[in-house]
Amino acid sequence: MEGGGHPVDPSDIFAQMFGGGDSGMGRFFGGRSQQKRKKISRTQTKIDLKTFVRGGNIKVQFTETVAKNLMTGQTCLDYELCQTCDGKCVVTHTRMLGPGMFQQAQGKCDVCDGRGFQLNATAQDNCIWMDEVKEYTTYLPAGRTLQEPLVLFEKGSLYVNPHTKSVSHCDLHVQLECETKENDEWQLYSPQHRHLQWTPTLQVIYGLVTNRLKCIHPDGNEYILEMPHRFRTETFVATGMGIPQSDDSQHPAGDLLIKINWDFDTTTMHKLPWLQQMKEGMHQRAPWTNDATYPVHKTCLTTDEYTEYQQRGHSQQRQHPFEHVQASMGGDGGTQECRQS
Repeated sequence: MEGGGHPVDPSDIFAQMFGGGDSGMGRFFGGRSQQKRKKISRTQTKIDLKTFVRGGNIKVQFTETVAKNLMTGQTCLDYELCQTCDGKCVVTHTRMLGPGMFQQAQGKCDVCDGRGFQLNATAQDNCIWMDEVKEYTTYLPAGRTLQEPLVLFEKGSLYVNPHTKSVSHCDLHVQLECETKENDEWQLYSPQHRHLQWTPTLQVIYGLVTNRLKCIHPDGNEYILEMPHRFRTETFVATGMGIPQSDDSQHPAGDLLIKINWDFDTTTMHKLPWLQQMKEGMHQRAPWTNDATYPVHKTCLTTDEYTEYQQRGHSQQRQHPFEHVQASMGGDGGTQECRQS
């Protein structure tokens, strides 16, 4: 407000001496400028990993203190601005410590119980304040980050808008928490980097025989993953197959960490004659294990190869480390790495 500034609290002697709450002293001590910030309400909600990855409707619960009519049970909306605190929720108390010495402190307004508003005279005798649990259904975009809250506009608690001096609902900030159990097949490995962790439980035998894994991803798609060619480790990585890129493209796709506990050395299994016979029968029972009819979507990396991949800066045109070895040995490359479809 230009000119004379905002009204001065008659109980605030410092505001009267230095020209109001928005003058130099008020800004210096950071007192009343904070009163103008828009209020927000906060709550938390848990979501499952599948909904987090795919997106979908979620339910958000929020507890709000409301006025209920004692006769009908309906929510009362007959509000008016508190005349004692003028909607600021706090009042200034002044105490004289000695001759010429005063102490001031701000405290919650007892008249409106710190709300900044109260029921009008007619409704006060017929209503009671109580907590009410409200539930909202909202859509969660696929791959949305957990680092920032989901904002539900005008779904929070009632407050006095400092600019309009009207009673309205503030925004509700929902902090999302992805709920997984310790022994779940799929885990959220790193919320910040959007990595997922997969621990196969039933498809390991197919991987031992065919060097492939059938991955039913939380995004609803099925992928054929080829395991690393050179080494077998307890953990290997399928790049770009973690949490998908967010709809607004502000958050890139994460990676998929695959954990398998090998009980014996599998690097020489492809040389066993009986294994070739098993593969022929397996192609009939599980057609997705056949190279000729089902191309792989991604060749996984060992943890060492993944470290090298990160150091290269996620280059789109990079060669797989296995291709570097084959090129130096003069090989024909064998089965080429397929791009993710």
